[in-house]
Amino acid sequence: MHLDNLVNIILKPLIFVFITSVNPISAQVMPSYLSQLTTEDITNNYAKGCSANRQFYTQNFNESKKVLRTLFLSVSNRTLYCDCKLTVIDRQISYDSSCGFKSKRKITGPLVNWEHIMPASRFGRNLTCWSSTIFKRNRGRRYCQKTDNCFNRMEGDLHNLAPALTELNFERSNYRYGIIEGEDREYGSCDFEVDNRHRIVEPRESIRGNIARTYFYMSWWYGIELTNVEKEILLQWNQEDPPDETERKLEAARRRLQGNGNPFITGWKN
Repeated sequence: MHLDNLVNIILKPLIFVFITSVNPISAQVMPSYLSQLTTEDITNNYAKGCSANRQFYTQNFNESKKVLRTLFLSVSNRTLYCDCKLTVIDRQISYDSSCGFKSKRKITGPLVNWEHIMPASRFGRNLTCWSSTIFKRNRGRRYCQKTDNCFNRMEGDLHNLAPALTELNFERSNYRYGIIEGEDREYGSCDFEVDNRHRIVEPRESIRGNIARTYFYMSWWYGIELTNVEKEILLQWNQEDPPDETERKLEAARRRLQGNGNPFITGWKN
């Protein structure tokens, strides 16, 4: 074996351990409001998401995408934002245009992809790898994917992933969820608004609770502290839009595949 290759083999694990040894958790004590949102006892499992046992095929985003296709086609074949029916065309997931979505741009590649409800930048920015100064060119999402196991777990968490029209995934970017006055519909009958100036997206009413409970889950399972702005709107949405049968079925399927559940769905209380 060439010496350079041997050195790389030795050094890479050392770099990985160094990056992941930094505690990524921003909130060390579980906020009290989280326990008030579920009938389940969640205190002892707070911020355990990066160390808990987990199925090997959901350890990162690339692996999770392989099971998400089957999960949604079999349990709930609908896109997140527009409720378009999922279809398969030339072995790729697409959507039935009868849902009334009106495109604003030409999309090259798949028309449906996987949306992180809590964006990668939101759960990654507190990690050392996201803003690492060790190597100036090595920071952000790609660097975290290469070096941080905790980031990979968060990025591949099934409870935070849902199918979305690729165009809307792009338009959402990493904007926060909120209410946009005026209801300017730019995507046909799809109830999805974007305010680029204030970096806000407004989803349809029937999924606002789903979004809220996903944020609460990510905050609890990975110890991510939500801002006051996030909490205010998400607590409201959680009450106004309780879990329905489809959301509960999806939670159960995700739990079976990944090995842990979302107690803000299974133990939801008003």
